[in-house]
Order: sequence, then structure tokens, then C-alpha cells
Amino acid sequence: MQAAITYIASSRRRIGVSRFFARLESPLARTLVRVLLLVLSTSALGTELIGIRYSDSPRFTRVVFDLSAPPTFKSDLLSDPARFFIDIRDGKLSKNFDTPLIESIQFRGVRFGDRNGSLRVVLDLTEGKAPKIQTLGPNGPHGNRLVIDFPHEFSESCVVEHDNNIVVVVDAGHGGEDPGAIAVNRAMEKNITLSIARKVQTRIDRQAGFKVVMTRNRDYEVPLHSRYRIAQNTKARLFVSIHADAFHNPRPRGASAYVLSQGKAQSELAKWLVQNENRADWVGGVSAWVDSSCYEEREKLKFLNVKGRQEALAEAVSVGKKMLHSIDSVAQIHPKSFDSRRGEYQVTDAGFVVLSATAIPSLLVETGFLSNPQEAKLLSTDAHQSIIANAISDTILRHFCENPPRYTDLAEGKVACDLEPTSVVYKVRRGDSLSVIASRQQVSVAAIRAANELTSDRIYPGQTLTIPLTN
Repeated sequence: MQAAITYIASSRRRIGVSRFFARLESPLARTLVRVLLLVLSTSALGTELIGIRYSDSPRFTRVVFDLSAPPTFKSDLLSDPARFFIDIRDGKLSKNFDTPLIESIQFRGVRFGDRNGSLRVVLDLTEGKAPKIQTLGPNGPHGNRLVIDFPHEFSESCVVEHDNNIVVVVDAGHGGEDPGAIAVNRAMEKNITLSIARKVQTRIDRQAGFKVVMTRNRDYEVPLHSRYRIAQNTKARLFVSIHADAFHNPRPRGASAYVLSQGKAQSELAKWLVQNENRADWVGGVSAWVDSSCYEEREKLKFLNVKGRQEALAEAVSVGKKMLHSIDSVAQIHPKSFDSRRGEYQVTDAGFVVLSATAIPSLLVETGFLSNPQEAKLLSTDAHQSIIANAISDTILRHFCENPPRYTDLAEGKVACDLEPTSVVYKVRRGDSLSVIASRQQVSVAAIRAANELTSDRIYPGQTLTIPLTN
């Protein structure tokens, strides 16, 4: 191969490109030469290391090399001290390369050097554990990447000790190298969902008797099956996955909610309710997946109810309808989310892997369409994210406050729900002004501006404003 490349290169220089190709008689020969010339030019350019990123998740530390082209490399783990090296063939640092500031669990530092014409990158580690290494092609905002995952010591069994709080798992969709949908304004779904999830966590954790467990609280990737296993291992009463939709044209907009079932959720639910009408309002209990080894008092398990698949589905549909109603009062929902003939909100079936913890009431909420320019702009703002997060969290709190699960502090009267709102949502009507709204709501114009991050007093009909109840 090298000899062929050398011959072609010298011939091209000697007689010129056009005359060189004219001498090739067969199409196959011409194609072969073009491929070889492409290989030659690519080799001359080499592979640039554009940047290095890293993130610590509970299960692994991920180090990502952003590259100008797919790499050819070799690597190995070394000891005394622990370090991992990668030799990138024909590699070099980009002119704009900036060494990252490192404050990681396992990744302590990075060094560079030349190794027989290759760029050697040495990662200094706190412990010498063999990583998983893979290459990824361009995806969303990312180009070619080399991804190295260093595992942590981690056990998924009994992650959270059993307590009497109502545990809600909030799942921020996507993360890490998976950006999710990319909005028309270049905002990424993974960042929007994380921001909303954090706001939901803050709101729910303020209420005594509740505890939120996040599947991720930073920008790292969580495998889909790990997300619902977190719900299982934490003995969650509800799993809510937060996402943002996208479509191939910009027209669709509005929020929607999904559950997982074998058939149509509504028909399955109706069938179950007929068979179990005396238990239709039953919520709570402990799911069939409960691990007795997580409890010191194993005998107590004999008194815990077992929630079956259909009970979980019934509760998920119930919460989903309430959530759509809450979102509809402050933002737009998708037309499919409301059945105008029946006059009720509609929760849709879907086969999302993340909803596979069917013993737990599991719900996926699409907060809007990032492919819609207006909705993408809204979902990128802190004010609108807060509005959506409040609708989600208030629905969850009210659901469990009205139906406290058994064997919780809330059900046993050890804590009480305090759902007095700190703000209300107001939809601007024609003829409104900030001063008129402020006077009507008995707050200052400055307080409304601050709550909604307004830079001026301009408002428009249909706009949603958060009105703080105190200045």
C-alpha cells in the first residue's frame, strides 16, 4: 500500500494531475487512485486533538477527546504510579487546544509528548482500573471523539436506606455525549431537562416527608436501564422522566405525557378498573421488587402491600392527567393531550425503555417541542423552565398529599403537607400592563420583573407571568 501511494504521488508530481488521470483507462483504476490519494491527503493532515473534557458520574469517570478526524491509536494501563496512555497516530495538538482544569475523582492530570511520530496523551489516575474505550462519530454539537470510561466502585443494591419519606425519582433525559434534541436556537435538550429537573427537586425537597432522587445531577450519561434501576433500588413511589420533543417540521408544539403498557393505556386501565373497582382509589404500598435484604426488620415485609403492574399503570395515568392539567394552566399542551369529545386529558402509550420499571408508577413528560422556534425560545429561559417545573412538582406533591402511601410519615401523621403557593401564574390579557397587573395582585412591578427576568415593561397578550405572592 505504501509503495502504491509513493508511486502515485511521484507520478502525479511528474506529469501533472490531469494527464495522470487521462492515462488511467478503467473506471476501477481511477476509483482506486482517487481513494489512495484521499488516504494520502488525510495522512498528511493528521489528527488534531481539539480539546479534552471529563465528567464524574456515580458509576464512572468519563474522559472525552474531541478530535478532527477518526483516530488510529493504541493504549495501555500502567502502574506505579497509576496512569493510562493513548498514542494517537499522526496526532498533534490543535493550535487552540487548552489544557482543562481538573478536579476529578479519578482523573488527576494530563500530560503530552511525542512517541515515534504519534501524539502520546498520558492520563494520571488516582487508582489503576482498566477503562472501557470507544470511538464515536459526529453527533449533534460533537465531532469525532475518543471516549474513555474509568469505572468506580459502586453497588446498585440498596443505594438508599429505607426510610419513611415518599421517594420520587426525577430523571433528566439524555446527558453527556447524548445531547438529545437540538433546538433551532442550538439549545440542547440535555441541558434544558437537567435545569427543569433540578427545579423540581428543589420544590419537592422543601416539603417535609418527601425525598427526590435524581438519576443525574450533572452533565453525564446514564444508561437507560440504569435510570429505572435507580427507581427500583431507592424504593421510589413515582418515577418521572423529563424530556423535550422534536419533529421534522417546526409547526407542532405543546407538552404531552406518556406511560408504558402492553396495550392502550386507557383501555387497559378501564378493563382493570372494572375488575377492581373497590381498589381503584388505592395507592401506595411497596412494589413487588422490594429487596428484603435492604431492611433490618424483615418481618415487617409481611405487612407491606405489593403493587402490581396494573395498579402502577393506574397511578401513572392518574398523575399524568393531573400534570397535563397543571401544565395547561400555565403553558401550551399538545392537541393530542386533550380529548375534546370526552373533555379529559389524555395520557399516551409509548414503548420508552426508561419507563420499563412497570412495578413503579412511571411517567415521561415531554415539556414542549424544541423544533418549534417559539417553544424552543421559551424552554431556553429560566422563567419558563421554572413555570414547567412548578407545574410538575406541585402535581406530584398534591397527588401524594391527597393519597399518602402506607408506611410513610405522611400517612402516619408525623408530617403534614404545606402546599401554600409562594407564587401564582397569570396569563396576560389584552389591555394589561405591568403596573395594572402589579396593582391587581398587590405586588411591586420590580418583583414581577425579577420573578420573570424581564428587562423591560413590555408584555403581550397570552404571555405567562409568574406573580410572587410577596415582595
